[in-house]
Amino acid sequence: MAPHASDITMWAGEYTPCHTLASATTPLSVTLSQALQRRLGEVEVRTAVAARAAVHEHGVPPEGDLLVVDGPLRGRQHLPRALGYIKSHRSLYLPPH
Repeated sequence: MAPHASDITMWAGEYTPCHTLASATTPLSVTLSQALQRRLGEVEVRTAVAARAAVHEHGVPPEGDLLVVDGPLRGRQHLPRALGYIKSHRSLYLPPH
């Protein structure tokens, strides 16, 4: 949204702008939220892959781990032995009893 934005380097790390195109049919708040969610998903996948690589250094045998990720596995199906943990439900699949 701000094509002139550039990286910001701070003591906590480097913040890289995510350039996102506006849409005539989508509200700006929705466009920005979707871009943020995509970036968060990318970070979560990188973190999950790094965590899985590190766990084997602590004596966990290969293929002896289970990776639990936040939310559905959508876009993360390539992660073996992974479980998507969904904390809120919008649909009921079983009868109340």
